[in-house]
Amino acid sequence: MADRGEVLDHAARFRDVRKRAREALRTRRMTLEELFDQASTDATLGASKVASLMWVIPGVGKVKTLACLQDLGVEETVRIADLSHNHRKALLELARGRLIVVSGPSGVGKGTVIRELAKHTSFHLSVSATTRQMRPGEVDGRDYFFLSETEFNEWIDEDRLLEWAEYAGNLYGTPREAVEQHLRAGRDVVLEIEVQGARQVKTAMPEALLVFILPPSIEELEQRLKGRGDTTNVAERLATARKELEEVPFFDFTVVNDDVERAAGELRSILRVLPKFRMQ
Repeated sequence: MADRGEVLDHAARFRDVRKRAREALRTRRMTLEELFDQASTDATLGASKVASLMWVIPGVGKVKTLACLQDLGVEETVRIADLSHNHRKALLELARGRLIVVSGPSGVGKGTVIRELAKHTSFHLSVSATTRQMRPGEVDGRDYFFLSETEFNEWIDEDRLLEWAEYAGNLYGTPREAVEQHLRAGRDVVLEIEVQGARQVKTAMPEALLVFILPPSIEELEQRLKGRGDTTNVAERLATARKELEEVPFFDFTVVNDDVERAAGELRSILRVLPKFRMQ
């Protein structure tokens, strides 16, 4: 029979394992699928109650967790090791990642705001495909998948794009497979796409959250476009921007990029209330 010291050590380890798992799930450093995989070889983790771990996942919460378990006919006290394959599958669907679409006019600073957001928030940034020419410093497969027009049209025909649109004479699109893989794994996915594409995503995935990044003014947007070297088509891009601004009411939230850190902080605040938003 185990002595008191062994019992206390076991209890302390159990609390520590559960605490670390909850924190990893809460911060999205670990997905629910990864938790289930680890629990298959870690008896301590397998003995943890699934409900108390799941409801810390952003976008899930206690109400959804308990409602799902009730629908499955599973007790709130069920442990990970006792879940059936079908129960795990249903819970993984509940814990799908959140899809966040960040859009706005060319030159508004969408990418800069997203990079600032990444310093404090964990997510997968989808890499778009485009037919535009590569700019200095860009890397194929990191900044964009740079395709010829023929290749891009083949991707359309093969249904490999979640959305696509023509902008300023070039084609842009979001590869479908990678987005779906990350969402299924429970990871948040951020799409940095044009306004036309944002509408397509909302139609295909109504649960997506759409955020429009606004410039402080059209005059400031013009200066930003000139500052990054787009002097040959500034007038065309400004005309497009004015049309895109008419689409603002279609979006769930707007963020003015007058200061990158402030704008990223506002976007981070929006994501913190996303679980409540999704339940409306």
